[in-house]
Amino acid sequence: MYYILVSGKVQGVFFRKYAKDKADTFGLRGYAKNLDNGKLEICVEGPTNLLDRFVEYLKKGPHGAEVTDIMVKERKDKPYRLFEIIM
Repeated sequence: MYYILVSGKVQGVFFRKYAKDKADTFGLRGYAKNLDNGKLEICVEGPTNLLDRFVEYLKKGPHGAEVTDIMVKERKDKPYRLFEIIM
């Protein structure tokens, strides 16, 4: 499982929906959530090769996004049944 923090212009550009669409495409599970500090928090699980491909998509982001940094950490967490957008 990867815990990911995405920094830059990542809120107000449909980044959570973009992440969900990519996660659904790869069959990954987890969540995407906007943080009060302007970053996007993503927790995602699945096969490592697919997680790495997912992260590559996050580096670009949707149209209008400007990703300045991505922090990725492996961690153990509860299993997820699907990928959700958390408000």
